[in-house]
Amino acid sequence: MKFLLTLIIIFVAALAAFTLGGVTLNDGGAPGGKGTGTALSDLLSGVEDKKDEVQSEAVPYDWRLRHVHVIGDSLTVSAKKEIKEAIPGSSVDGKVSRGMAEGVKIYRSWVDDGLVEDDDIIVIALANNVGSGTIPSLDSVIEDIGPKQSLVLVTGHGKENMKPVNEYIRTLPDDFPFIVVADWDEAISANSSWLSGDGVHISNDKGNKLYADIIVDALEKTAPLS
Repeated sequence: MKFLLTLIIIFVAALAAFTLGGVTLNDGGAPGGKGTGTALSDLLSGVEDKKDEVQSEAVPYDWRLRHVHVIGDSLTVSAKKEIKEAIPGSSVDGKVSRGMAEGVKIYRSWVDDGLVEDDDIIVIALANNVGSGTIPSLDSVIEDIGPKQSLVLVTGHGKENMKPVNEYIRTLPDDFPFIVVADWDEAISANSSWLSGDGVHISNDKGNKLYADIIVDALEKTAPLS
């Protein structure tokens, strides 16, 4: 719209110049006037200059302009305050021992209730309570989300059976450009003293903040959906 208005202003100004300045529209116009070719060339040049100026003023992408929904387990429960502080306005739903299949049901219920819109960002942090149905459930929610929303997947940490799921999650962005990984497993490995004795659950505020930080880092890597 701004470019269209600019084009109209330039066109009106050009017509005024033709009228008031005695510019002819013939190549063999009156002395001191401009021929059609020169006048149109100047006009088009001005339009291109304004087009470049308008494009340079385009607003850069900012994930904060999109709504973020977080579906998680006990770690999300622990870090909910830090997540809400780091992502103002976000919807955060955490539950102890929640698995991927239950998370998929929650996402679908939000969609059915009109709580999720196209261009929202979905964060799924459910790689800690894994089982045989974890990857199939994850695949189904990826199919549901498709390119309509961005998807952030948080890896798990602390148990051997999480490793295959983590490895699978890390491969997904290669096939699905709308997916970004928040690698909790990698981040907390260097700060294991922030975990409880089971090596899974967060034991202090530093761990909670790190959990929120890795989600924000992943959100920074999301891109506008085409």
